[in-house]
Amino acid sequence: MRNILKIAISYGILAIVTVLICEIGLRVYNFFYPSPIFYDTSYNRYRGKPHEMYFRHRLNVHGYNDTEFSVNQDKFRIVGLGDSFAFGVVPYAYNYLTQLEQKLPGVEVYNMGIPSINPENYYSVLTKEGMLLNPNLVLVSFFIGNDFEIPVRRRYTYSYTITLLNYLYSMQGKISSGPGSPDMYCDTCASFKKKDYLEIERNRVDFFSGYVHKNDFSKYAAQSFAALVNIRDWCQENNAKLVVVLLPDEAQVSRGLQEEIRTMYFSDQKELPHDLTFGNRWLHEQLTNAGIAYIDLLEPFRQAALHQTLYKPYDSHWNIAGNTLAAQVLTDSLQKYINAPIPIKPVTY
Repeated sequence: MRNILKIAISYGILAIVTVLICEIGLRVYNFFYPSPIFYDTSYNRYRGKPHEMYFRHRLNVHGYNDTEFSVNQDKFRIVGLGDSFAFGVVPYAYNYLTQLEQKLPGVEVYNMGIPSINPENYYSVLTKEGMLLNPNLVLVSFFIGNDFEIPVRRRYTYSYTITLLNYLYSMQGKISSGPGSPDMYCDTCASFKKKDYLEIERNRVDFFSGYVHKNDFSKYAAQSFAALVNIRDWCQENNAKLVVVLLPDEAQVSRGLQEEIRTMYFSDQKELPHDLTFGNRWLHEQLTNAGIAYIDLLEPFRQAALHQTLYKPYDSHWNIAGNTLAAQVLTDSLQKYINAPIPIKPVTY
């Protein structure tokens, strides 16, 4: 009995020492080579690496998916804020912000999108970095799919070891094994397995439609909207215009995806029991009351989706056609906000 107890204690000590070594090792590694896997409140957690190649385009010195930034006093300057939609999952030339700049003569568009960030981070990016570009207009891309949600830190994230194990487990078998690579873009390749993507979309739809609990939606959405009000206040103080662009979730646009979600989760009903425009209408009211201009892409995307595919398969992001449509709608809608820029002092970034 004593031998068994000694063996158990020995293995217990060995396990504790092993976990501590892993924990220390991962923390040291992350200090020198930061990884988005581990929790960090800074938006830099997901920022691209300076000069890293992304679909054969080199990110700029700040890790943004754009050319190097410089302030041109002769041009109307737009700072584009957003998450992975703004950063882009398509090659640089097809990104909607890149195309927008090409379609607007005399306009400079600075793409400051960072994957996986939220409206509170958009405000931080603007006040810490975007302000150095002296924008005439701030263009915030608000994704209906998840920008209403407020990130909540989970307990396991306090341990780097458990965080890594959870990440490996959660991603097991979820990523599609279809063709494509970080160097070669594939417009028709799926990113997630069908079952896993439908689960993601079902959870999103439940939330932004208020299907689960409208009070919960309003509570979290109000916190997210507060960041837009902060951006508005900054713009007013710095003589810049603000326009919020509402990016529709694929489940709002694609009838095919709606049918797949219904078949898997609501097969006893003839259609999805969700108000798919609830989040948009809530935001319309809040933006109007706050005096914030907005452009809602939902209807243009719904109409276009009747005859073309606008999202990458099982991905939730726009494909090339979706980016092109967004650029065209924004080009037409932003014309009235673009005037001759006010002369400013020379600034470098």
